[in-house]
Amino acid sequence: MDFVKALLVYMTVTMALNLQAAPTPGVRPEATPALNVTVVGETENLTDELTAPIVGSIVATLGPLTPTPLPTITPNAAYGTLRMGDRGEEVRKLQTRLKELGYLQGNIDGAYGYQTRNAVMLFQRNNYLDADGAAGKSTLTRLYEDPDVIPNPAVITPTPAPTATPDAQGLIPIPEEPMGAWQEELKAKVMVNGEMLTVPDTNASPRVWKRGADVILSLTDLLSALSIKADTSWGNQLMFVWQDYQVEAYLTQEAKLERSEDAEGFIQAYDVAVDGRPVTVYQGQLMYQDGQWYALTDFLKTTLNAECRWDEEEKTLLIAVQEKALADAVD
Repeated sequence: MDFVKALLVYMTVTMALNLQAAPTPGVRPEATPALNVTVVGETENLTDELTAPIVGSIVATLGPLTPTPLPTITPNAAYGTLRMGDRGEEVRKLQTRLKELGYLQGNIDGAYGYQTRNAVMLFQRNNYLDADGAAGKSTLTRLYEDPDVIPNPAVITPTPAPTATPDAQGLIPIPEEPMGAWQEELKAKVMVNGEMLTVPDTNASPRVWKRGADVILSLTDLLSALSIKADTSWGNQLMFVWQDYQVEAYLTQEAKLERSEDAEGFIQAYDVAVDGRPVTVYQGQLMYQDGQWYALTDFLKTTLNAECRWDEEEKTLLIAVQEKALADAVD
C-alpha cells in the first residue's frame, strides 16, 4: 500500500513540473529571419542589448543573404545561334538590344566581332546563363522576351574630354595634325622590350613626333614593325591584339576644324575597350588621318599598361609591354 502511495506522489510531482515548463497555449515561437547588414558610412552606432557596441553607420534589413537567380525561362526554339563572324540584320538586332541594356559600348554595325561577343558574355553572366559568348536560344529568349531581364548594373559614363586652350593666335592646337603642330623627330628610334624596331615597308624606324613633353608615334608603323595585324575599317574602327591584350576602338565623333584658309584639322573621339571593358581615352590620344593611325604614348599606357620613356640624348622612344598574364600576376 505504501508503494502505491509513493508512486502516486511521484506521478503528481512529475506532471506539475512538465506543465510549468510548457509554453503558453496558443503562442507559436517565431523563427529568426536572416539579417543583411550594409555599411553606409561612419555616422551612427547601433548597440545590441547583449553585445558590445557595433561601430559604424549600419542599415540592417531582413531578407535572404544571397541573390535569388532568375526563374528558368523556356528557350524559344524559333531562335538560331549567333556567334563570332556572323553578319546581317539579326546581328544588328542583337547589338541594338545589348546597347539598350547597357552592355554594348561600340557601334551597331551588324558584324559579330570581339566587342559584341564580350557584351554577350557580360549579359550572360549577369543573367545566370552560361557565359560562352554565343547568342543561342536561351540567351536570345532572355534578351528579347524576359520581362525580368537584368540590365548592365555598371554602365560607365565616359569622362568628357578636356577643353583645349587656344594658342597665341587664338587657334586651338589639335594633335590630329602630326605633320603641322607636331615636330617630327627625323632621327628617332623606337625600342620595344629591348628590341630596336624597323618597319618592313620602309626599312626605317617607326615615325615619332614631339610637342613639349608629349610624344606621338605612328601606330601603323609600330604595329607593322611588330608584325601585328590590325583590323581597320574606313578610319572608324581599329582592333588589334598585343601581348594578349585585345584593344578595340570605334570612332564616335568627328568634326572638321578650319585653322586657316589652307589648312584643316579634325577633332576625333573614340570609344575604346580593352578585353571588352571600356577605358577612358581622351580626345587626341588616338588619331586617324590619310590612311594612317597615330597614338600618344598615353594611349599605350592606358590600353596596354605600357611603360614609355623618351630618351632625349639617344633620340629613342623606349616602350615596355608585359604579357597580360604576367602583368596581372604582378598586380
